[in-house]
Amino acid sequence: MSRFMNSSSKSHKRVTEMSEREYIAYKKRREASLNARNIIIKFIFITAVAMILTISIKAITTFASSSAGVEQKYYKTVSIGYNDTLESIAESNYDPSHYSTAKDYLQEIMDINHLSADSAIGGGQIIYIPYYSEIH
Repeated sequence: MSRFMNSSSKSHKRVTEMSEREYIAYKKRREASLNARNIIIKFIFITAVAMILTISIKAITTFASSSAGVEQKYYKTVSIGYNDTLESIAESNYDPSHYSTAKDYLQEIMDINHLSADSAIGGGQIIYIPYYSEIH
């Protein structure tokens, strides 16, 4: 054990025990080591920043593309004409991409306006009907 310690202690002289030539070589090795460490740290930092930017850009574009085609339900008023029926209004405003049948759309119109199947409507009366449009 003491032999091992002696051999390692010889290779690690104190700076005060080194000759000028050994000191210059020591400084060069130390400077090279520090430069290599600094290069590695810079590489890790740049890689981390690049990853954060990539993830941020991906998140922003995903959010923008996901909300681009999103539709929101809105309501508008319709004035009933003298020859109009709830069925004719539902059929003319029915959107098959949001309702399976015109009857489903008619039922929603009746629900919104608190009407029943036997409710009478008259010309000039105003009702609310739903429609869908993209979010702006």
